[in-house]
Amino acid sequence: MSSQVIPDTGLALFHTRSSHILMSSLTLYRLQEPVVLEGNTEVRVILLMLAPRRLSKESLEVLSEISAMLLNSELVKLLEERTESEIRSYLSSELLHFFENKM
Repeated sequence: MSSQVIPDTGLALFHTRSSHILMSSLTLYRLQEPVVLEGNTEVRVILLMLAPRRLSKESLEVLSEISAMLLNSELVKLLEERTESEIRSYLSSELLHFFENKM
């Protein structure tokens, strides 16, 4: 398991792959009180990404794309402040664009 605090944000990504995980999962947690992580950074939002140890190349590419999206300030702002439906809509749109460009 590893974590990564997204620079200049209050957001951290925790991710792991394990044989104990049967299905990939992406879950957002907004904390009532911040926690202090790497470099004394206060984090109020945690994105938890879980995946099975054995995963297809295509599935790994999708998870990698989602991780790369965290460099986009628009997505970070959505994750920190907006509603579930707004976040889902944004991710769906971005992933559709990703799939269309892969083919």
